[in-house]
Amino acid sequence: LSGLVAEQVTGEVGAIGAPPPEALSMEQLRLATISEAPHLTRAAAFKLFAFSLYFSAALQVLRTSSRRRLTVQVLAGFGLMVACLAILQRLTSPRTLYWIRPVSDYVAPFGPFANYNHFAGFVELLFPLPLASLLFWEQRGDSRLLFRLSTLVLFVAGILSISRGGLLAMGG
Repeated sequence: LSGLVAEQVTGEVGAIGAPPPEALSMEQLRLATISEAPHLTRAAAFKLFAFSLYFSAALQVLRTSSRRRLTVQVLAGFGLMVACLAILQRLTSPRTLYWIRPVSDYVAPFGPFANYNHFAGFVELLFPLPLASLLFWEQRGDSRLLFRLSTLVLFVAGILSISRGGLLAMGG
């Protein structure tokens, strides 16, 4: 294989074959790579490896039904708290972050996000979890109340964020 690469780069083949890759200059080796930007390819491959590792760990942690339910309950509760905070902040002090820090006229904060579109993206990711749980899982007691309240508050917060993309993604 190195002989083929060397032949393509240098155009020369000796009596025994192409020169070893060590004999080629860095510029010739750079030209012989498949990628246009090898360092970016390595970075992307590392990211892909890291995501695969994360996905494998998530598969192991969320193996049982009870762990999946608990994870959905925690995410629904987290979304409910952040959405309540965002609605409360919007109604009481819309030009500050956490009621403390004033923001410029070019920033449109909503909840803990400095941009209302980012909050809408957050809601878009969390809103389907309690909704699907209500529709497809058998609920008991407090979890039914949590999922109903979370679905309602996340939907209202998504509307109040006035993000066009967020409204479109939520089916409105």
